[in-house]
Amino acid sequence: MKKFDDPSKLKDSIDVSLKRMGRVLFMPVTSAIRAVRMFTQPSSIARKASNDVMGEIKKLKEPPSSLAEYVDGGSHYIARRLLYLVILAALILPALFINFAWPVLQSHFFTKTMPVDSAAAASYTGKVRLTDRDSGAVLFEGSLDKGRINGFGRLYGYDGKRRYEGNFLMEVFDGYGELYYENGGLRYQGSFSMNKEEGQGIQYYEDQTVSYEGGFAGGLYEGTGVKYREDGSLEYEGGYARGLYEGAGVLYDLEGRKRYDGNFAAGLYEGEGRLYSGGRLVYEGSFHDGKAEGFGKMYESGKLVEEGQYGGDVFSAGTTTLYYESGALLYEGGYGNGTYEGSGTLYREDGTIFYQGGFSGGLYEGEGSLYDEAGSLVYTGGFSGGLYEG
Repeated sequence: MKKFDDPSKLKDSIDVSLKRMGRVLFMPVTSAIRAVRMFTQPSSIARKASNDVMGEIKKLKEPPSSLAEYVDGGSHYIARRLLYLVILAALILPALFINFAWPVLQSHFFTKTMPVDSAAAASYTGKVRLTDRDSGAVLFEGSLDKGRINGFGRLYGYDGKRRYEGNFLMEVFDGYGELYYENGGLRYQGSFSMNKEEGQGIQYYEDQTVSYEGGFAGGLYEGTGVKYREDGSLEYEGGYARGLYEGAGVLYDLEGRKRYDGNFAAGLYEGEGRLYSGGRLVYEGSFHDGKAEGFGKMYESGKLVEEGQYGGDVFSAGTTTLYYESGALLYEGGYGNGTYEGSGTLYREDGTIFYQGGFSGGLYEGEGSLYDEAGSLVYTGGFSGGLYEG
């Protein structure tokens, strides 16, 4: 016999022996528990049921061999095999419906409500109503596809008012949709791409009058469009690029009359165009950076008063017609560098001719003629620096 010098070693040996004996004694019990667990597991039940069903289906091909295989149903005998299959079907079909058919029906024909930040929403497919976990406010109604917002839906604010209604693609506005103001009024209706207005659409003021109707790109006016003021009057119609007037277009005043008709670049007059005041033409010609530049014609009360070259909105050279404040004719003829230049005629306010001839720097120069108030010729001949010469 082995000796134990240390009492603790003897105790450890006894504990090990007792544990081994316990495992041997309880082995039948643990085996029975394990068998019960395996038998009661859903997968085991389903597997056994399916095996039984398949076995009975195969036996259906074999006719019953004795009366003992029938059940007395009163006026009729029922095959035990058929009755067994009916009972199994009654047990299995509801389970199949709950696990497979019901989720499909629910996703297509029913709306499921869940918190927007729930784990279920992260992978759900079907119609949903997503809510704020704390307040319960509905934030979204529409469809999820594996947790992603796709297809038609409605987006709401925490105040319960609709913010957007339309198509979604991976949570962003895409396709046709409608945006709304906080007061619930329509803000925009039309096409979207990546959360921005894209394509054709209509913008509205908060009072629901139309603000703009036409093309968009990246949320800005693009292509052809029509802009309205808040009172509903027409402000502009024509081309746009990056939200600014571009190409051919027409601007209107508050009375609905033309203010400008011509070409634009980056929102400014550029190229050929016509300016109006009170509905009357005041200038037609070339523009650059929003100002008269190059050849043009100026009108007053429908009459041509200047024709020639302009620079920075200032008439620089050409022919002009000037008037007294009373409206009487003052001068008509050549003009350059801000004064009379070339051939021209000066008039008194009563309409009689005062001087007719050449000018240079605003002074009589070259051949010319002076007249008195009665219209009689006083002098004709050469001038130099505004003085008689010769």
